[in-house]
Amino acid sequence: TRRVLSTTKHLIILNCILILNIIKMSDGSRSRSRSRSRSRSPPPRESEDRDRSPPRNEESHRDDVDGNNESAPPTENGEGDEVKLYVGNLDYATTDSRLREEFGAFGTVTDVFLPMERGTSRPRGFGFVTLSTRAAAEQAISKMDQSQLDGRTVRVNE
Repeated sequence: TRRVLSTTKHLIILNCILILNIIKMSDGSRSRSRSRSRSRSPPPRESEDRDRSPPRNEESHRDDVDGNNESAPPTENGEGDEVKLYVGNLDYATTDSRLREEFGAFGTVTDVFLPMERGTSRPRGFGFVTLSTRAAAEQAISKMDQSQLDGRTVRVNE
């Protein structure tokens, strides 16, 4: 009977340790998803916002090394910087080519991105359009914000 009591005590102790470890993990030490909503992060300070540069991919890095980078340096009036615009409240049927067509009226569209839902591969109802100059982006914002696109009133901002 002493052996049974000793074995039972050991099992109880092991169960307690296991429960304590589970409690510790539920307190936040578990890994969380890396993608976090923008609303949770603090707004960038003005100085950080100006110093931040867009992420670079391998091709653009190679172009810089080879000296073949085709993007124009910023001009005195600030028109050389690409500007990414948020386009919200899009119809689910709106395509990237449709956005290129609409925003192409204001300047050169360098990129269009329409996020898709993972499970359904359906558009999420918003997108991003990158224009080659700040002047083109400002003109697009003033003309396209609160305008009708594919039957929806879209929001456009930086």
